[in-house]
Amino acid sequence: MDQQHNNDEDAPKPSVPAQDTHKPFDPSRRRLAKAGAVCVPLLMTLANRPAWAHHCSLSQWQSGNMSQHNHLCTLGKSPGYWKTKDTWPSPLDAGSCSKTGSSYTCTGGTLFHDLTYGFGGTEHVGYSMRFVMLERNNNTFGPGNHVVAALLNAYEYPGDYVLTVANVHALYNEYLNGFMTSSELRSFLDTTWT
Repeated sequence: MDQQHNNDEDAPKPSVPAQDTHKPFDPSRRRLAKAGAVCVPLLMTLANRPAWAHHCSLSQWQSGNMSQHNHLCTLGKSPGYWKTKDTWPSPLDAGSCSKTGSSYTCTGGTLFHDLTYGFGGTEHVGYSMRFVMLERNNNTFGPGNHVVAALLNAYEYPGDYVLTVANVHALYNEYLNGFMTSSELRSFLDTTWT
């Protein structure tokens, strides 16, 4: 028998030039990525919270998908909201503050640099988180009031707020280590509340 059929598997394939689908990196879109390997764990943490947990995640929030299986993400409250509240979510303590003229005096409350619940480091040493929000709340003093508000939101809305407590601490550490500016961190956090 004559076997003169074409076997497509044996036929030589024409060479097709590979297309370069790589797009150039745009640093304005991925500011956190500029830190290279140091930021990779942070980005992985923020972007890869388990979908099966039915919690809000940064990835879900960034994509605009604010609901998942009828579970809604919650935008947090702003620094302006939190600084006026006398009670804060546990384990944070607002302390007691009073205003005399244009200045505040605060007693008690969780310290900003508290190693257990605060942010450590050397910024705002000796000041309560609430005092930082009331008196040290502009770019001159860094993003302190913004990270406190984000931390309060993470404790107030666990699993629903776009950032976890660990994410807030990681973002602040990225700022302390020079991988983002105060303005960049403040601008990002401003997108996570109403």
